[in-house]
Amino acid sequence: MKKKSMGFGVIISLVMLCMMGCNKSDNSSNDKRIDTKSILFGSEITESNNPDEDAAEYFILKKVIRSEGVHISYPEIENLNNGIESQWNSIFLNIVQEMIKNKEKDCELELTYEVKTCSKDLLSIVLIGTLDVSEGSSEKYNIIKSFNINMNTGQNIRLSNNESYDIEKIAYNIFNGTSYDICSDEVSKDDVKNYIDVFYEDSKELEDTLAELDYIDSTTYTTGYSYYEGGNLYICLEVNHSLGDYVILRIED
Repeated sequence: MKKKSMGFGVIISLVMLCMMGCNKSDNSSNDKRIDTKSILFGSEITESNNPDEDAAEYFILKKVIRSEGVHISYPEIENLNNGIESQWNSIFLNIVQEMIKNKEKDCELELTYEVKTCSKDLLSIVLIGTLDVSEGSSEKYNIIKSFNINMNTGQNIRLSNNESYDIEKIAYNIFNGTSYDICSDEVSKDDVKNYIDVFYEDSKELEDTLAELDYIDSTTYTTGYSYYEGGNLYICLEVNHSLGDYVILRIED
């Protein structure tokens, strides 16, 4: 087995180091939090991204937190009026609160989100941001998390339990540099292929990584994420910090 990347793992370790610093300081920055609400996504985005018969009745509000070293926008589901709404709004809020709590006073945390799919059956949301882990440093670590919510059951759809996709086939293709596009101007397909050749022994090892993608709960580490947009599957794969901490692959059918 080849040596594994430290991309997401480094971020988690750095966040834990930030938490140590935060525990030593007071919580005055948290007391300064301002929580505002404004409509960001509504019928306009669902009508433009989905057929009318698939349009969502719910919408997404943007929640904003601003304080010293914290610039966060995160989603809140509205107008669903059931347990799924409260379940996921609690998850979103808890994730943000944990990130703020674990942030050292001198660290800069920026976080926003993108709604990738908003239909009656699926809500696919990506949280993206940066963490500046040292005062005065221009080096930032990139953060990404995604959530693919089955709006009928409330369950998060992990790639490993989505029967529409064959993880073995996806891993084989990625390992051999085929059937995907890179969604970045900063990283080339050759960069990704070179990374995979170094850190994965074979496609089975990459398959094991893909099987561990996506959110489970707040305490479980994952090796990356996936999301859905325009009927396509996107995989956020962990890579070295020199490549940007993660790379997004659009998987071809």
